[in-house]
Amino acid sequence: MKSEKQILENLKQQGEAFEMKVSDDLWGAIESEIAADAGKKRGAILAWISIVTGGAALIAVYILLLITPISDSKNSFSQAVRLLNETSFNSQAKIFSTAAQEKPTEEKSLSNITGAIKSSNNNSLNQRNNLPALTNGNAQSVTHSNPSLMGVENIVDEVDPDVNKGQNVISTDSELIGIQEKPLENDLAENTLTLDSVLLANDNDLLVKKETDSITTNGNELTGAPIQKSLKANRFALLLTGGIGSSYRTLNSDVFHSLVSHKDDHESYGRAFKFGMQLEWRITEGVFLRTGILYSRYSEHYEFHHDVISHATDNDYNYFQVPLIAGFRLANFKRSDLNILPGMTWNFLHSAQSSWVDPSALTLVLHSDADEITPFRGATIGLSLAFEYRWRISEKFNLHVSPGLDGFTQSVYKRNTELVQRPFSFNGALGLSYSF
Repeated sequence: MKSEKQILENLKQQGEAFEMKVSDDLWGAIESEIAADAGKKRGAILAWISIVTGGAALIAVYILLLITPISDSKNSFSQAVRLLNETSFNSQAKIFSTAAQEKPTEEKSLSNITGAIKSSNNNSLNQRNNLPALTNGNAQSVTHSNPSLMGVENIVDEVDPDVNKGQNVISTDSELIGIQEKPLENDLAENTLTLDSVLLANDNDLLVKKETDSITTNGNELTGAPIQKSLKANRFALLLTGGIGSSYRTLNSDVFHSLVSHKDDHESYGRAFKFGMQLEWRITEGVFLRTGILYSRYSEHYEFHHDVISHATDNDYNYFQVPLIAGFRLANFKRSDLNILPGMTWNFLHSAQSSWVDPSALTLVLHSDADEITPFRGATIGLSLAFEYRWRISEKFNLHVSPGLDGFTQSVYKRNTELVQRPFSFNGALGLSYSF
Protein backbone atom coordinates (compact mmCIF):
# COMPACT_ATOMS: atom_id res chain seq x y z
CA MET A 1 0.00 0.00 0.00
CA LYS A 2 1.31 3.38 -1.03
CA SER A 3 2.14 5.81 1.66
CA GLU A 4 0.39 9.11 2.00
CA LYS A 5 3.53 10.92 0.87
CA GLN A 6 3.69 9.02 -2.37
CA ILE A 7 0.01 9.70 -3.05
CA LEU A 8 0.50 13.44 -2.63
CA GLU A 9 3.56 13.37 -4.87
CA ASN A 10 1.62 11.62 -7.63
CA LEU A 11 -1.23 14.11 -7.40
CA LYS A 12 1.27 16.97 -7.67
CA GLN A 13 2.89 15.54 -10.77
CA GLN A 14 -0.47 14.91 -12.44
CA GLY A 15 -1.61 18.46 -11.61
CA GLU A 16 1.52 20.00 -13.12
CA ALA A 17 1.15 17.94 -16.27
CA PHE A 18 -2.53 18.87 -16.73
CA GLU A 19 -3.17 21.36 -19.60
CA MET A 20 -6.59 22.58 -20.71
CA LYS A 21 -7.07 22.91 -24.44
CA VAL A 22 -8.25 26.35 -25.68
CA SER A 23 -10.68 26.64 -28.55
CA ASP A 24 -9.79 28.56 -31.73
CA ASP A 25 -12.45 31.20 -31.07
CA LEU A 26 -11.00 31.98 -27.66
CA TRP A 27 -7.44 32.33 -29.05
CA GLY A 28 -8.70 34.74 -31.73
CA ALA A 29 -10.35 36.95 -29.14
CA ILE A 30 -7.18 36.99 -26.99
CA GLU A 31 -4.93 37.93 -29.94
CA SER A 32 -7.25 40.78 -31.02
CA GLU A 33 -7.21 42.27 -27.48
CA ILE A 34 -3.41 42.07 -27.32
CA ALA A 35 -3.10 43.94 -30.67
CA ALA A 36 -5.52 46.67 -29.51
CA ASP A 37 -3.59 47.21 -26.25
CA ALA A 38 -0.26 47.51 -28.11
CA GLY A 39 -1.72 50.17 -30.45
CA LYS A 40 -3.02 52.20 -27.52
CA LYS A 41 0.38 52.08 -25.76
CA ARG A 42 2.21 53.23 -28.90
CA GLY A 43 -0.25 56.14 -29.34
CA ALA A 44 0.18 57.23 -25.71
CA ILE A 45 4.00 57.14 -26.01
CA LEU A 46 3.94 59.25 -29.19
CA ALA A 47 1.59 61.77 -27.53
CA TRP A 48 3.88 62.14 -24.51
CA ILE A 49 6.93 62.56 -26.76
CA SER A 50 5.14 65.34 -28.69
CA ILE A 51 4.12 67.17 -25.50
CA VAL A 52 7.63 67.01 -24.00
CA THR A 53 9.27 68.17 -27.26
CA GLY A 54 6.89 71.10 -27.65
CA GLY A 55 7.36 72.17 -24.04
CA ALA A 56 11.14 72.04 -24.37
CA ALA A 57 10.94 74.19 -27.51
CA LEU A 58 8.79 76.81 -25.77
CA ILE A 59 11.17 76.92 -22.79
CA ALA A 60 14.18 77.33 -25.10
CA VAL A 61 12.52 80.23 -26.94
CA TYR A 62 11.59 81.91 -23.65
CA ILE A 63 15.16 81.59 -22.29
CA LEU A 64 16.54 82.95 -25.56
CA LEU A 65 14.29 86.01 -25.25
CA LEU A 66 15.38 86.53 -21.65
CA ILE A 67 19.10 86.41 -22.33
CA THR A 68 18.91 88.66 -25.39
CA PRO A 69 20.51 92.01 -24.33
CA ILE A 70 17.99 94.76 -23.92
CA SER A 71 20.48 97.12 -25.49
CA ASP A 72 20.08 95.37 -28.88
CA SER A 73 16.94 97.36 -29.60
CA LYS A 74 18.67 100.54 -28.52
CA ASN A 75 21.70 99.73 -30.69
CA SER A 76 19.55 98.96 -33.70
CA PHE A 77 17.68 102.22 -33.14
CA SER A 78 20.92 104.18 -32.91
CA GLN A 79 22.34 102.49 -36.02
CA ALA A 80 19.18 103.13 -38.02
CA VAL A 81 19.06 106.79 -36.96
CA ARG A 82 22.78 107.25 -37.71
CA LEU A 83 22.40 105.64 -41.15
CA LEU A 84 19.41 107.80 -42.03
CA ASN A 85 21.16 110.93 -40.77
CA GLU A 86 24.27 110.23 -42.89
CA THR A 87 22.17 109.40 -45.95
CA SER A 88 20.17 112.62 -45.65
CA PHE A 89 23.27 114.75 -45.09
CA ASN A 90 25.26 113.17 -47.94
CA SER A 91 22.42 113.42 -50.43
CA GLN A 92 21.82 117.10 -49.66
CA ALA A 93 25.55 117.91 -49.76
CA LYS A 94 25.81 116.16 -53.13
CA ILE A 95 22.92 118.24 -54.44
CA PHE A 96 24.62 121.49 -53.52
CA SER A 97 27.93 120.32 -54.98
CA THR A 98 26.27 119.39 -58.31
CA ALA A 99 24.40 122.69 -58.47
CA ALA A 100 27.63 124.58 -57.84
CA GLN A 101 29.45 122.83 -60.71
CA GLU A 102 26.75 123.72 -63.25
CA LYS A 103 27.21 127.48 -62.52
CA PRO A 104 23.67 128.59 -63.39
CA THR A 105 22.32 132.06 -62.80
CA GLU A 106 21.36 133.05 -59.28
CA GLU A 107 17.59 132.54 -59.67
CA LYS A 108 17.99 129.30 -61.61
CA SER A 109 20.47 127.97 -59.06
CA LEU A 110 18.14 128.63 -56.15
CA SER A 111 15.23 127.04 -57.98
CA ASN A 112 17.26 123.93 -58.82
CA ILE A 113 18.54 123.63 -55.26
CA THR A 114 14.99 123.91 -53.84
CA GLY A 115 13.68 121.24 -56.19
CA ALA A 116 16.60 118.98 -55.45
CA ILE A 117 16.06 119.29 -51.70
CA LYS A 118 12.40 118.36 -52.19
CA SER A 119 13.48 115.20 -53.98
CA SER A 120 15.99 114.43 -51.26
CA ASN A 121 13.29 115.05 -48.67
CA ASN A 122 11.02 112.49 -50.29
CA ASN A 123 13.82 109.92 -50.25
CA SER A 124 14.52 110.64 -46.59
CA LEU A 125 10.85 110.33 -45.70
CA ASN A 126 10.64 107.02 -47.52
CA GLN A 127 13.64 105.75 -45.60
CA ARG A 128 12.11 106.88 -42.32
CA ASN A 129 8.82 105.20 -43.11
CA ASN A 130 10.68 101.96 -43.86
CA LEU A 131 12.39 101.93 -40.46
CA PRO A 132 11.17 99.13 -38.15
CA ALA A 133 9.05 100.10 -35.19
CA LEU A 134 11.25 100.37 -32.12
CA THR A 135 10.22 100.31 -28.52
CA ASN A 136 11.96 101.35 -25.36
CA GLY A 137 12.34 99.40 -22.13
CA ASN A 138 8.71 100.05 -21.12
CA ALA A 139 7.37 98.72 -24.44
CA GLN A 140 6.25 102.23 -25.47
CA SER A 141 6.82 103.45 -28.99
CA VAL A 142 9.73 105.87 -29.26
CA THR A 143 9.27 108.58 -31.87
CA HIS A 144 11.29 111.59 -32.76
CA SER A 145 10.66 114.42 -35.17
CA ASN A 146 14.08 116.08 -35.25
CA PRO A 147 14.57 116.97 -38.91
CA SER A 148 18.34 116.68 -38.69
CA LEU A 149 17.75 112.97 -38.08
CA MET A 150 14.55 112.17 -39.94
CA GLY A 151 14.92 114.31 -43.05
CA VAL A 152 13.98 117.79 -44.09
CA GLU A 153 10.23 118.40 -44.19
CA ASN A 154 7.89 121.21 -45.15
CA ILE A 155 10.34 122.75 -47.61
CA VAL A 156 9.54 126.29 -48.71
CA ASP A 157 8.10 125.96 -52.19
CA GLU A 158 9.28 129.27 -53.49
CA VAL A 159 12.47 131.13 -52.69
CA ASP A 160 12.65 134.86 -53.25
CA PRO A 161 16.22 135.74 -54.20
CA ASP A 162 15.70 139.28 -52.96
CA VAL A 163 14.84 138.15 -49.44
CA ASN A 164 17.63 137.72 -46.84
CA LYS A 165 20.19 138.38 -49.60
CA GLY A 166 20.59 134.85 -50.82
CA GLN A 167 20.18 133.06 -47.46
CA ASN A 168 17.58 130.28 -47.37
CA VAL A 169 15.94 129.26 -44.11
CA ILE A 170 14.19 125.91 -44.35
CA SER A 171 11.36 125.46 -41.81
CA THR A 172 10.74 122.02 -40.35
CA ASP A 173 8.01 120.44 -38.27
CA SER A 174 9.86 120.70 -34.93
CA GLU A 175 12.67 123.25 -35.27
CA LEU A 176 14.58 125.41 -37.79
CA ILE A 177 17.68 124.14 -39.50
CA GLY A 178 19.71 126.90 -41.10
CA ILE A 179 21.06 126.09 -44.54
CA GLN A 180 23.13 129.16 -45.28
CA GLU A 181 25.04 129.95 -48.42
CA LYS A 182 27.18 132.89 -49.42
CA PRO A 183 25.95 135.23 -52.19
CA LEU A 184 26.45 133.49 -55.53
CA GLU A 185 29.62 134.68 -57.21
CA ASN A 186 31.82 133.33 -59.97
CA ASP A 187 33.02 130.47 -57.81
CA LEU A 188 29.80 128.78 -56.63
CA ALA A 189 31.83 125.99 -55.06
CA GLU A 190 32.30 128.29 -52.05
CA ASN A 191 28.67 127.69 -51.07
CA THR A 192 28.57 125.92 -47.73
CA LEU A 193 25.99 123.72 -46.12
CA THR A 194 25.86 123.62 -42.32
CA LEU A 195 23.84 121.08 -40.45
CA ASP A 196 23.70 120.60 -36.69
CA SER A 197 25.06 117.28 -35.50
CA VAL A 198 22.86 115.57 -33.01
CA LEU A 199 23.82 113.04 -30.37
CA LEU A 200 21.01 111.02 -28.90
CA ALA A 201 21.11 109.01 -25.69
CA ASN A 202 18.30 106.74 -24.54
CA ASP A 203 18.23 107.28 -20.79
CA ASN A 204 15.28 106.48 -18.51
CA ASP A 205 13.03 105.93 -21.54
CA LEU A 206 13.53 109.54 -22.70
CA LEU A 207 15.44 110.80 -25.70
CA VAL A 208 17.79 113.51 -24.47
CA LYS A 209 19.64 115.84 -26.80
CA LYS A 210 23.18 116.81 -25.87
CA GLU A 211 25.28 119.74 -27.07
CA THR A 212 22.46 121.15 -29.20
CA ASP A 213 19.97 123.97 -28.77
CA SER A 214 16.71 122.05 -28.39
CA ILE A 215 14.91 118.82 -29.11
CA THR A 216 11.25 117.82 -29.02
CA THR A 217 10.44 114.37 -27.65
CA ASN A 218 6.93 113.01 -27.14
CA GLY A 219 5.56 116.55 -27.18
CA ASN A 220 7.95 117.87 -24.55
CA GLU A 221 10.77 120.23 -25.42
CA LEU A 222 14.11 119.72 -23.71
CA THR A 223 16.56 122.58 -24.11
CA GLY A 224 20.25 122.90 -23.43
CA ALA A 225 22.95 120.42 -22.55
CA PRO A 226 22.46 117.86 -19.75
CA ILE A 227 22.63 119.46 -16.31
CA GLN A 228 25.85 118.44 -14.60
CA LYS A 229 26.97 119.82 -11.25
CA SER A 230 30.16 121.71 -11.80
CA LEU A 231 32.96 121.10 -9.36
CA LYS A 232 34.26 124.63 -9.88
CA ALA A 233 30.85 126.10 -8.98
CA ASN A 234 31.06 124.64 -5.43
CA ARG A 235 34.78 124.32 -4.87
CA PHE A 236 34.80 126.26 -1.57
CA ALA A 237 32.69 126.18 1.57
CA LEU A 238 32.52 128.03 4.90
CA LEU A 239 31.85 125.80 7.90
CA LEU A 240 30.61 126.94 11.31
CA THR A 241 31.21 124.17 13.82
CA GLY A 242 31.02 123.57 17.56
CA GLY A 243 30.74 120.74 20.04
CA ILE A 244 31.34 119.47 23.54
CA GLY A 245 33.11 116.46 24.99
CA SER A 246 35.36 115.23 27.76
CA SER A 247 39.11 115.48 28.18
CA TYR A 248 41.95 114.08 30.23
CA ARG A 249 45.74 113.94 29.97
CA THR A 250 48.79 111.74 30.05
CA LEU A 251 51.35 112.67 32.73
CA ASN A 252 54.97 111.54 33.08
CA SER A 253 58.02 112.71 34.98
CA ASP A 254 61.52 111.38 35.42
CA VAL A 255 61.85 113.25 38.76
CA PHE A 256 58.48 113.64 40.50
CA HIS A 257 57.27 110.05 40.65
CA SER A 258 55.23 110.55 43.84
CA LEU A 259 53.51 113.62 42.33
CA VAL A 260 52.55 111.67 39.21
CA SER A 261 51.07 108.87 41.35
CA HIS A 262 49.22 111.39 43.52
CA LYS A 263 47.67 113.21 40.56
CA ASP A 264 46.72 109.93 38.85
CA ASP A 265 44.89 108.88 42.01
CA HIS A 266 42.99 112.15 42.47
CA GLU A 267 42.33 113.43 38.97
CA SER A 268 39.58 112.39 36.57
CA TYR A 269 38.05 113.41 33.22
CA GLY A 270 36.99 117.03 32.84
CA ARG A 271 34.78 118.97 30.43
CA ALA A 272 35.92 120.07 26.98
CA PHE A 273 34.46 122.11 24.16
CA LYS A 274 35.45 123.38 20.75
CA PHE A 275 33.94 125.92 18.33
CA GLY A 276 35.05 128.03 15.39
CA MET A 277 35.01 128.57 11.63
CA GLN A 278 36.75 126.62 8.88
CA LEU A 279 37.30 127.16 5.16
CA GLU A 280 37.01 124.10 2.92
CA TRP A 281 38.69 123.74 -0.46
CA ARG A 282 37.38 120.80 -2.48
CA ILE A 283 40.14 119.38 -4.67
CA THR A 284 38.07 116.57 -6.20
CA GLU A 285 34.64 115.12 -5.49
CA GLY A 286 36.11 112.89 -2.78
CA VAL A 287 39.11 114.86 -1.47
CA PHE A 288 39.18 118.23 0.28
CA LEU A 289 41.29 120.35 2.64
CA ARG A 290 40.16 122.48 5.60
CA THR A 291 41.75 125.15 7.71
CA GLY A 292 40.46 127.91 9.94
CA ILE A 293 40.42 129.13 13.53
CA LEU A 294 39.04 127.28 16.57
CA TYR A 295 38.79 127.99 20.27
CA SER A 296 39.21 124.87 22.43
CA ARG A 297 39.25 124.00 26.09
CA TYR A 298 40.82 120.98 27.82
CA SER A 299 40.54 120.17 31.51
CA GLU A 300 40.79 117.54 34.21
CA HIS A 301 39.07 117.48 37.58
CA TYR A 302 41.23 117.33 40.72
CA GLU A 303 39.84 116.50 44.16
CA PHE A 304 41.77 115.73 47.38
CA HIS A 305 40.49 115.45 50.95
CA HIS A 306 42.65 115.21 54.07
CA ASP A 307 42.28 116.06 57.76
CA VAL A 308 44.75 118.86 57.28
CA ILE A 309 43.72 120.18 53.84
CA SER A 310 41.06 119.58 51.20
CA HIS A 311 41.07 120.90 47.66
CA ALA A 312 38.83 120.45 44.58
CA THR A 313 39.21 122.26 41.25
CA ASP A 314 39.13 121.94 37.47
CA ASN A 315 42.54 122.41 35.88
CA ASP A 316 41.80 123.97 32.50
CA TYR A 317 43.84 124.87 29.41
CA ASN A 318 42.35 127.15 26.73
CA TYR A 319 43.83 127.48 23.22
CA PHE A 320 43.33 129.14 19.89
CA GLN A 321 43.90 126.46 17.29
CA VAL A 322 44.72 126.57 13.58
CA PRO A 323 43.84 123.16 12.10
CA LEU A 324 44.95 121.67 8.81
CA ILE A 325 42.59 118.82 7.95
CA ALA A 326 42.52 116.49 4.94
CA GLY A 327 39.12 114.99 4.14
CA PHE A 328 38.55 111.75 2.26
CA ARG A 329 35.13 110.45 1.28
CA LEU A 330 34.47 106.88 2.41
CA ALA A 331 30.90 106.48 1.13
CA ASN A 332 28.43 108.48 -0.91
CA PHE A 333 24.65 108.25 -0.58
CA LYS A 334 21.72 109.96 -2.29
CA ARG A 335 21.75 113.11 -0.14
CA SER A 336 24.70 112.51 2.18
CA ASP A 337 28.23 111.18 2.42
CA LEU A 338 30.64 109.82 5.02
CA ASN A 339 34.16 111.23 5.36
CA ILE A 340 37.28 110.59 7.42
CA LEU A 341 39.18 113.67 8.63
CA PRO A 342 42.81 113.20 9.74
CA GLY A 343 44.68 116.39 10.58
CA MET A 344 47.04 118.36 12.76
CA THR A 345 46.67 121.56 14.80
CA TRP A 346 48.86 124.41 15.92
CA ASN A 347 47.84 125.37 19.47
CA PHE A 348 48.39 128.89 20.82
CA LEU A 349 47.82 129.32 24.57
CA HIS A 350 45.11 131.76 25.62
CA SER A 351 44.84 130.94 29.33
CA ALA A 352 45.69 128.10 31.71
CA GLN A 353 45.66 127.30 35.41
CA SER A 354 46.31 124.18 37.44
CA SER A 355 46.60 123.39 41.15
CA TRP A 356 47.05 120.41 43.45
CA VAL A 357 48.15 119.50 46.96
CA ASP A 358 51.79 118.59 47.49
CA PRO A 359 51.49 115.05 48.90
CA SER A 360 54.63 115.30 51.05
CA ALA A 361 54.18 118.80 52.52
CA LEU A 362 50.35 118.86 52.32
CA THR A 363 50.51 122.39 50.91
CA LEU A 364 48.65 123.85 47.93
CA VAL A 365 50.58 124.30 44.65
CA LEU A 366 49.22 126.83 42.13
CA HIS A 367 50.26 127.46 38.49
CA SER A 368 48.86 130.03 36.06
CA ASP A 369 49.79 131.57 32.72
CA ALA A 370 49.38 134.97 34.40
CA ASP A 371 52.38 134.38 36.65
CA GLU A 372 55.47 136.41 36.03
CA ILE A 373 57.31 133.21 35.28
CA THR A 374 54.75 130.88 33.77
CA PRO A 375 55.37 127.12 33.54
CA PHE A 376 53.13 126.76 30.47
CA ARG A 377 54.27 126.67 26.84
CA GLY A 378 52.92 129.36 24.57
CA ALA A 379 52.60 127.15 21.47
CA THR A 380 52.28 123.42 20.93
CA ILE A 381 51.34 120.97 18.18
CA GLY A 382 48.61 118.34 18.16
CA LEU A 383 46.98 115.67 16.00
CA SER A 384 43.30 114.96 15.32
CA LEU A 385 41.11 112.31 13.77
CA ALA A 386 37.36 112.50 13.14
CA PHE A 387 34.59 110.91 11.13
CA GLU A 388 32.03 113.19 9.52
CA TYR A 389 28.54 112.55 8.27
CA ARG A 390 27.45 115.31 5.89
CA TRP A 391 23.82 115.72 4.88
CA ARG A 392 22.93 118.02 1.98
CA ILE A 393 20.11 120.32 3.05
CA SER A 394 20.11 122.12 -0.30
CA GLU A 395 22.48 122.83 -3.16
CA LYS A 396 24.40 125.36 -1.03
CA PHE A 397 23.88 124.31 2.59
CA ASN A 398 25.10 121.15 4.34
CA LEU A 399 24.68 119.81 7.89
CA HIS A 400 27.73 118.14 9.48
CA VAL A 401 27.86 115.66 12.38
CA SER A 402 31.41 114.86 13.42
CA PRO A 403 32.59 112.71 16.36
CA GLY A 404 36.33 112.66 16.85
CA LEU A 405 39.35 112.87 19.12
CA ASP A 406 42.44 115.06 19.29
CA GLY A 407 45.50 115.30 21.48
CA PHE A 408 48.74 117.15 22.06
CA THR A 409 52.06 115.78 20.85
CA GLN A 410 53.95 118.21 23.12
CA SER A 411 53.65 118.92 26.82
CA VAL A 412 51.68 121.93 28.01
CA TYR A 413 54.51 122.53 30.53
CA LYS A 414 57.95 123.84 29.75
CA ARG A 415 60.89 121.50 29.92
CA ASN A 416 62.33 123.01 33.11
CA THR A 417 59.29 121.87 35.08
CA GLU A 418 60.27 118.21 34.54
CA LEU A 419 56.58 117.44 33.89
CA VAL A 420 55.32 116.06 30.57
CA GLN A 421 51.55 116.51 30.39
CA ARG A 422 49.68 116.05 27.11
CA PRO A 423 45.91 116.78 27.09
CA PHE A 424 43.51 114.90 24.81
CA SER A 425 39.76 115.06 24.30
CA PHE A 426 36.80 113.23 22.80
CA ASN A 427 34.32 115.58 21.09
CA GLY A 428 31.05 115.46 19.25
CA ALA A 429 30.58 118.43 16.93
CA LEU A 430 27.76 119.85 14.82
CA GLY A 431 28.34 122.13 11.86
CA LEU A 432 26.61 124.09 9.11
CA SER A 433 28.41 124.88 5.85
CA TYR A 434 27.71 127.13 2.89
CA SER A 435 29.18 126.15 -0.49
CA PHE A 436 30.23 128.67 -3.11
